Amino acid sequence: MSNRNTPGVENATIASVVTLSLLDALQASGAFASSELQQRSVKLGKQSADVFVRELPDAEFRQKVGAPYDRANLIAACICDADGKPVMTAEQAAALKVNVARDLERICFEVNGAGEQSDSDERAGKS
Repeated sequence: MSNRNTPGVENATIASVVTLSLLDALQASGAFASSELQQRSVKLGKQSADVFVRELPDAEFRQKVGAPYDRANLIAACICDADGKPVMTAEQAAALKVNVARDLERICFEVNGAGEQSDSDERAGKS
């Protein structure tokens, strides 16, 4: 049976091929959040420590940085040990000194491809 006799079949087949090709391209280009942890260094006063950072999928990242934004939630979701387990709760992250929390927040934004400056810095007028 020819696709000419079945309206829409040819278009559906083409759309399916395009969709699969796009999905293949997204996968090949690394467009999906990685399950691999990234190691970063964070300043802790006069010392530095290495931390592992988990990349969040877009929906989870937006949930953590959405209104009302609380960087403690982002830190708790991203900062983990070498096995990928969170190292602190949001409540513990909220108790960090400002300079440590800001550095961890910056690292979380970097790993998640959201740049170095956070929205909270922009709202506060800081560069």
